[in-house]
Amino acid sequence: IISRMRGLLKKRDEIDWQEFDLNDVTSSAIRIIHGEAERRGIKLTSTQPPGELPVRADKVHVQQVILNLATNAMDAMLDAVPAGRTLTFATGLANEKAELRVSDTGAGIPEERLIRIFEPFYTTKQAGTGLGLSITRAILETYGGTICAGNRPEGGAVFRVALPLSHREERSR
Repeated sequence: IISRMRGLLKKRDEIDWQEFDLNDVTSSAIRIIHGEAERRGIKLTSTQPPGELPVRADKVHVQQVILNLATNAMDAMLDAVPAGRTLTFATGLANEKAELRVSDTGAGIPEERLIRIFEPFYTTKQAGTGLGLSITRAILETYGGTICAGNRPEGGAVFRVALPLSHREERSR
């Protein structure tokens, strides 16, 4: 993981580009965090469309993005009523891109902080470094992707990750 993170600092042509299904990587990340979520009393839910969402990136980088968002979401629910702690992953198509939404039932993000959460060294956590979300954004931008955050009307936060779909023309290269 560390060597691949260092790879982000290299040129784009030196990255380990792979084509993979965003649904598979999301499912794998869910399996990784399942034990920790259970320990914290957090229910995990996932919805995926039928078929694949093929993207082209470094699979480990994308998995790290998902794990970082999931960990942040679980941390955000520490003060939530245990029965209401739910972390939801939803994949699909949005604007001709593969999209992943990670949402929680925590307190949400104060509006005045929403515009700064992707800035390096900006943190709302007592022991946070303020690097997780800025690294997450850098990873996604390396692959032509985006990330945005907002609050859910029913409470909690939602992070939307979008990555370009891999098309057949690109597969033949």
